Amino acid sequence: MKKFMICIFLLSTFSAHADYLKLHKNTWIKKEANSSATQIKKVLKGELLILCDSGKQQNGYYHVKFPKSNVIGYIHRTLVKRIPGEFPVFYNTKNAVDITIIDVGPAMSVLIKLPNGDVIVYDAGFGDRTCNYINEKHPSISKIEYLILSHTDADHWGSVKSLVENYTIKNVLRTDYRITDRSKVLNEGVKAIKAKPNINDINLSDEPMNHSTILYEKEGVKLYFIIGFGEIPEIDEWKKLGSSKKNNGVSIVVKLVYGEHSILFTGDAVGRKDGKDGTIASEKYMLDSISPDLLKSNVLVAPHHGAENGSSIEFIKAVKPEYVVFPAGHHGTYKHPRLSTANRFIKDYGLSISKEDNHIFRTDRGDFESGGANDFTKHWNNDTNANDGDIAGDDHIRIVFPLNGAIQIDYTIQNGE
Repeated sequence: MKKFMICIFLLSTFSAHADYLKLHKNTWIKKEANSSATQIKKVLKGELLILCDSGKQQNGYYHVKFPKSNVIGYIHRTLVKRIPGEFPVFYNTKNAVDITIIDVGPAMSVLIKLPNGDVIVYDAGFGDRTCNYINEKHPSISKIEYLILSHTDADHWGSVKSLVENYTIKNVLRTDYRITDRSKVLNEGVKAIKAKPNINDINLSDEPMNHSTILYEKEGVKLYFIIGFGEIPEIDEWKKLGSSKKNNGVSIVVKLVYGEHSILFTGDAVGRKDGKDGTIASEKYMLDSISPDLLKSNVLVAPHHGAENGSSIEFIKAVKPEYVVFPAGHHGTYKHPRLSTANRFIKDYGLSISKEDNHIFRTDRGDFESGGANDFTKHWNNDTNANDGDIAGDDHIRIVFPLNGAIQIDYTIQNGE
């Protein structure tokens, strides 16, 4: 599996020294440590370089790595400034897609900022946490191009009313399907949407949409509608699902693509029989109906907060993620994400969870001073041992897709503190 290493891990791989370099003029990286050496990469003023060989010089040249393209070479010390401290994780953000998996507690919400200034919100969490986060952290946002609401559970609709009342929203994509009682927050959200005639309210329960449709395409960004339902499909297997699985199974799944990078948002999609291998419902539908190339994604936001009834190994292998994110936030009674689910990514699929090469993130690390709170085996010893030390708002996960260069992904607050 091809890996896009985030720069902080590149630093640990190529240099034991914490310093990095910043260019103070346009220049070239050279193939060897001398003035007559071949020029192999043009680099621009202000860009950052990773130090190799513990920062040692050779003939006045630093051995460096250029993180945007992984070019390794030499640069003279007079052309750079040596800066102490860890190489910044988020360094290549110009003209990038900037995604935040918001820690809204035991719920789901994502803020996506596009290079042209457009904004997409996928799900709206619990209470007003999504709206409050955007207002506090991104006060310049006033318009939302798409508000996508995966399904009708309250933990995905919390901020809808506030978002509709405080932001100009162009499109809402949702389903109205619900087999059990409708929550107050759902009813208030729907009422708020319908009260705004300028919103293009795309309700799959009124008008189904063809799967694999492109919802949005501008300046290199594509947003695909993968699946989503206004009613459960006329398939015997779906009809046999319990009420909550039916509510979850209709989840709207979308994929965002920018350059070589992609991310799949799955809502509470259902895909695995409890305690058994094999795919069912949403995940089986995707495996049977969606092009493998369209399913394949660099980042997977795990179905249903990491529940046991999602993330079948067959689905994981089809998506081929390099990173997985569990939007969990200590899911109370449900104990999401489950260790057994995490182990399908770790043991069965092979994603690394080490400090030096971490590819699994979760919004429920808890406030552990050890810095090892991302270790499922330490803090989730079994499927009924929830992370009760977690609070909402301290484990936002930021993902940056530059047009050129490696994916950048990390927690916005380190060590869950």
